[in-house]
Amino acid sequence: MAGYLTFVLSNRRFLGFGFFLAFASASGQTYVIAVFGGEIRAEFRG
Repeated sequence: MAGYLTFVLSNRRFLGFGFFLAFASASGQTYVIAVFGGEIRAEFRG
């Protein structure tokens, strides 16, 4: 556990940037799926 905490503390900038990117991209993905959801479902139904 101490090794994990040391890793997190020494790389907090990179980890914070990764979390920011994950949360920032989630809203865009939701928007795209909402806009094109009907076409995507129609394509997979065959």
